[in-house]
Amino acid sequence: MKMNLARAAAAAAALGIAGLAQAVPIYVDFTGTITASSDGVGIGGAVSGSFNFETDRLALAPHHPGAPYTFRERPLAGATEPLALLNLGGPDIEFPRHGNSYNLLSFVDNCLNGVCDTPYAENFNFLSWGETPYELGYTGLRQLEYFYVISYAETPIPDAPYWQPFDYFDGATAQPIDVVSLPLYNMVGLYAQTTDDCVLGNCTRLSDRVVEFAVGAADRGIGSRPTSVPEPGTLGLLGVALAGMFFLRRRTISASIR
Repeated sequence: MKMNLARAAAAAAALGIAGLAQAVPIYVDFTGTITASSDGVGIGGAVSGSFNFETDRLALAPHHPGAPYTFRERPLAGATEPLALLNLGGPDIEFPRHGNSYNLLSFVDNCLNGVCDTPYAENFNFLSWGETPYELGYTGLRQLEYFYVISYAETPIPDAPYWQPFDYFDGATAQPIDVVSLPLYNMVGLYAQTTDDCVLGNCTRLSDRVVEFAVGAADRGIGSRPTSVPEPGTLGLLGVALAGMFFLRRRTISASIR
């Protein structure tokens, strides 16, 4: 089903925002539960995090075929608010990170011309990335960290061992602000961290960690954040029910992140 992507623009107008050429802050806050980790630590524990975007700093980014609607935002010098943060039960992991950081907001349209003949679900997703700047022949520690949250739409087919993606939205008309009005269906996330020791471009892996989580509640909006605790989104409790299935299907889901 096609969603009305004009609802977000109407919400912006209601707040007195004349147009997207002006700076419109977008925030996404979420909470959830760790479902799997490469080191076995923290499973069942709480997860929380957030993303922050400014529409006037979002620009179309280079993309892969099938995911042409990706917007990139780099940190603004002197900014007082992080691009994103994630808490896995310890200290907050804040982005910008490791010198080269950016946010991505992507709309992946896998139902072209109303036909969903792909094994991957349509989705929109948020990603925050940080890595050590490096060049050919780099010597030193190279660190990489990123995490993403994805909302994807599928519907179960009775007596079938798979779920069928359905037409979530029209990517050709998608704008960053649409993320505050698109319905939240199945929401999952992943955090990854690696550290390499490099000598003249030859690198040895020192550490590698992956944590997967199901999102159970989300709060989105434009302007300033409210002070209240986030309420469950349209997805309700589906995120928790999908936790076990997410671990088994991570490779497929990750393939739809362009």
